[in-house]
Amino acid sequence: MNTILLLCPEPLQARQQGIGIRFLELARTLAAEHRVILQAPSVDLPEPLPFAVDIFREAALPALLAQVTVVVLHGHIGERYFQALERHGLAPGPPLVVDLYDPFLIENLQYTPTLGEGIYYRDRAVLLRQLARGDFFLASSQAQRLFYIGMLVASGRLTPALYHADTTLRRVIDVVSVPQSRYEEGGQGSGPLIPGSFRGVAGSTPLLDIEAALRTVRRATVQANEAIHERSEVR
Repeated sequence: MNTILLLCPEPLQARQQGIGIRFLELARTLAAEHRVILQAPSVDLPEPLPFAVDIFREAALPALLAQVTVVVLHGHIGERYFQALERHGLAPGPPLVVDLYDPFLIENLQYTPTLGEGIYYRDRAVLLRQLARGDFFLASSQAQRLFYIGMLVASGRLTPALYHADTTLRRVIDVVSVPQSRYEEGGQGSGPLIPGSFRGVAGSTPLLDIEAALRTVRRATVQANEAIHERSEVR
C-alpha cells in the first residue's frame, strides 16, 4: 500500500476555509485506498478521521520519509520541507506532487501597496522553486492549468523530450477539484480576493469531482519510480 504524505500550509481546524478544505478532502478520499498522513503547522480537529493527522515537524522528517511513497504539498510550507530535506541530507526526497490550487503569487499582488514589493519577489521565488522541484503538478481548473503550463515553459521545465513523451502534458500537470465540505464555515465558499482578470486562474468555482483527485494522485503514486528516473531528463 502506498503511503502519501500531504503537507498543508494552513492550520487544520473544525471550521476550515480554502486550502485546508482541499487537503482534508483529498486526504479523506485518498485514505480509501492508501495510507495517508496529513500534516500542517497546527492541528485542532475534534473528530476522529480515517487518516493520520499531525503537526509538521522538520526534525521528524527522516523517520517519516522512510515510510512515504509520494509527498503532496502546497504553498509556503514547501520552503520548510525543502530546507529540512537539505538539512538532513535527504534531497531530493520522494517523488513530489505540487498542488498549485491557490495562485498566491497573483493573489498577494493586492498587498504590495501596504507590505511592499518584497512579498511578490518572495512568492515568485517560492513558486519557481516548486516548479523546479516537482515531479507532477495539480491545478484546480483548466484556466489554472494553462497558466501554470506557461510558467513551466518560462522556467525551462518543459522540454521537447517531455512534450513528445505526452503531447497533452497530462503526465506533468492535471486538474483536480474538490467539493465544499463540512469543514467550511456556513457551508459556503468565499471567493478569492484577486483582480477579475485572474479569477479563472484562481479557480473560484467551488465545485467538484473528488474522483478526479483520486485518479490523478493515484497515477502519481503508481508512477513514482518512473518519476524518479525521469526527473533528470525533465530538468
